[in-house]
Formats: sequence, structure tokens, C-alpha cells
Amino acid sequence: MEKFEIPKEVRPYIDALRALMPTGITAAPSLEKSPLIDLEVVQNEVSPSASSLDKATAFVKAMCQLVSSSHPGALMGKEKDTARLLFGLDEWAGIPSRQRYDEVAKLYDKRWKWENFRKEPLDRHLYAVYLALHRSGRLSKGDDRVDRTSILGLDYKLVDFDITYRMPQRDGDAREELEVREIEALRDGVTSWRARTRYWGKSADSGPDTTLFGAGELRITADTPILGAGGTRGRAYVTEVVFPEPLKRGERIRFTLLKRQAVAMPELIRPEWQDCYTVTPALPIDRVSIRVCFPKKANPSDCWHFEGLEDWLVPGVSSDANRLEADLGNSIQQSWTNPTMGTSCGIAWRW
Repeated sequence: MEKFEIPKEVRPYIDALRALMPTGITAAPSLEKSPLIDLEVVQNEVSPSASSLDKATAFVKAMCQLVSSSHPGALMGKEKDTARLLFGLDEWAGIPSRQRYDEVAKLYDKRWKWENFRKEPLDRHLYAVYLALHRSGRLSKGDDRVDRTSILGLDYKLVDFDITYRMPQRDGDAREELEVREIEALRDGVTSWRARTRYWGKSADSGPDTTLFGAGELRITADTPILGAGGTRGRAYVTEVVFPEPLKRGERIRFTLLKRQAVAMPELIRPEWQDCYTVTPALPIDRVSIRVCFPKKANPSDCWHFEGLEDWLVPGVSSDANRLEADLGNSIQQSWTNPTMGTSCGIAWRW
């Protein structure tokens, strides 16, 4: 759990986007020297020997595509309209900044002035623009880091991974994680499944109590405290399920783990702070689904999903393109097909 903060690696790009706002992108005198022209979405469109002018032109094209409803990965709804106004795109090209800024504020609240928007709401929007550019770079390049049809050296893949994360309803109750996995062997003689889990805060003095439902033997082969950046306390543990009989290639087995852990409510719920439930595949997964169940008397102010993000970008930021609404049971759910190995997908929320 943490407050919203732009990752330090991204801050130079956010500042560079902010510098384009007063004149609009097409009239910005500093664009050819901006770090924005070195983004992957630009590099994929120009030759290695391209001039700064060619790169700047490619960046303008990328930004125009972000506000085009027909382009994959484009901004949506209010974020799209905000970007058009802030960066002087389409019919807003050449319009004075003060007029554009006033229109932006009105998009969010008719009573707002620019001063209401220019702090955290602006940071959140610029971060959403950066993430859209980041995704567009991946889309234009294509994800060729993993060939799922010729995985070498792996014992198995996950056919299905279904997670239900239930928060306690009151202080003193346990939080629960119900994890259902279906494993398919990729070679003969697969004897077990194992996974490493890591979390920060949330009763890090000891790991959860874990129960196996299904055939096999449960083992916790490691369980240790860890320290993160700034001295944040956490915990890492390794869970293993030994199968009753070795699996043959193509054979499948399904089992369920229930993890229960007592966590004080203030460690889970803190007004204006954000949290997330994340899956980072270290092996192929055909389908993963996450369901988060909130306390009935504690509704998040915002929920969203994210996918394809490196650790330092998790959990992204909420936008019209990825926002989720809680159902009548005060829970949210999202599923992914073939999530990219080595990057994270998940559900995030802000209290």
C-alpha cells in the first residue's frame, strides 16, 4: 500500500510532457531535444540514423494516434479529450494555453479552475499519457521476447489460474486468498509445482496459513522476512505441491490453495492510499483471472486493471480505458489471456 507517486524513472518524461503544454506539441521549440523522442514508440518508427527532427515528427504522430479512437491502445473518454486540449491537438492547435487549460478544468468539474487541476489530477493524466505511449511502443514493435510455441527448459505451464482475494470484513478477521490452478506438463516425469510469493507490509512478521485442497502434498520450503526500498518490511515464501504421481507430457492436474492471514484493518485500508493484487508470470499462462472482494463497509474511491507493466510501473494509473466498477457484492474482477511473461497484470484500487 502506498500513496500515488510517479516512479522516478518516469519523472523526466512527465516533466517533458508538461513542457509541451504551453505552446502545444506542434509548436514546441524544445521537442527536438526532449527525452520523449527517444521513447520506444518513436524508435520503432524511425531509422537508427534519423535526425532529431524526424524523431520529433514521429512523436507528434504517436501523440495524434493516442487521441484517435481507431488506434489500438488509444486514450479513451475524458483522458482523450484532456490530451487534445493540453497538447493543442486537432482543433485546439494554435489556441492560447489559458483557454485550453480552462476547458480542461471544466471537463472534470464545471466549478473547477485550472488551479484545481494542475497538481495531482494533472500528474495522474500525464502518467496515463506516458503509459499509453509505453504500450503503443510495445504494440508497434510486437512482443517477440517469448515464443510460447517453443518454450525450452520448463516443466509445465498454467492452463488456468483463478484467484479470489477476500479482505477481512472487520478488524481481527483474516484475509483470504483462494488460488485455483490447472497445470499441464510440458515433459514426462513432472513431480511438483512450486512458486515464490512476495508481499510488503500487511503482517509481515509471519507468512499465511496455507491449506491444500486436492491430491498431493503441500510444502512451504522457504519463509523469510525481506526489506524493500526505504526500509519497507515484507515477506517472501516458497510454496510447493508434490503430485501423487509424476505427470506425463500433456497430462493435467488441478488443485486449490487457501491462504489465511490475520491482518489489522489499518494495514489494508488507508484513505487516499492505493494498493493492488498482482500476477507476474514466470511461466506460460493460458488464462488468469483475479477477483478482489472488499469489506462491505469500505468502498474504494477508484479501481482499475493493468497489464504488461514492468515492476517499476505497477500499478499504472486509473483512466477511462481501464477503470473497473465494483459489483453488488462489493468486488471487482478481471481476466487476461496469455499474459506476457516477465511483466505484471493485476487489479489496483485507491481508498
